[in-house]
Amino acid sequence: MSERPILFSAPMVRAVLEGRKTQTRRLFKVRGPMGNLCQIDSPDEEIIRMDDGSFHYLSTSEMSGPYPCPYGAPGERLWVRETFAIGGAKGDPPAYRADMSADDLAEEREVRRLAPGLSKEYRNARWRPSIHMPRWASRITLEVTGVRVERLHEISYEDACAEGCAIPSLEVPAIETATLPAASAESWDETSRRLRWPQRCYEQLWDSINGAESWAANPWVWVIEFKRVTQ
Repeated sequence: MSERPILFSAPMVRAVLEGRKTQTRRLFKVRGPMGNLCQIDSPDEEIIRMDDGSFHYLSTSEMSGPYPCPYGAPGERLWVRETFAIGGAKGDPPAYRADMSADDLAEEREVRRLAPGLSKEYRNARWRPSIHMPRWASRITLEVTGVRVERLHEISYEDACAEGCAIPSLEVPAIETATLPAASAESWDETSRRLRWPQRCYEQLWDSINGAESWAANPWVWVIEFKRVTQ
């Protein structure tokens, strides 16, 4: 069975482990004149799904499709790359940054500052970027259950929740908290839907990963739906 690696940040790894994240969105890129992958700049050009499941970028240039999803088709698998460390002692299992609480991270920094050679669990191990994680160190395997292409701003309330943004991480403006209806008049879910909290939370997440104002560009994105595979 085909397997491909995919990178997730520590917060998104936690969301996957907790069952809150079953979707991810990644930029749809096309082949440039030199064969390099680049983002679509034109806001008017379209992408359609072909009968073979690939997606065709409608363009008169050499960048026209079709394009298979680089993250696989339904039924194929992804293995998650995340920030990790190899333990200080030989044979220690990998440690994962996503498992550390804010207190753990603060303690780690303090231990290293006061006594760089002191070992406490894996605190003296060096964290390695997710891109360098080998397959054997990955603890999360996902099965692709659906693939589609859409504009970033088309994300729905349900999709934003499936991205792990069901619990708002943003600060709700005071004017909104002051005008929230009484509990008897509107449920929390109804309020969340009306004020689009999950979508706004995801907007912040997207900009934090892809750069300021990247949300405003409303690019074409791959939408990959998945389920976690028990290993």
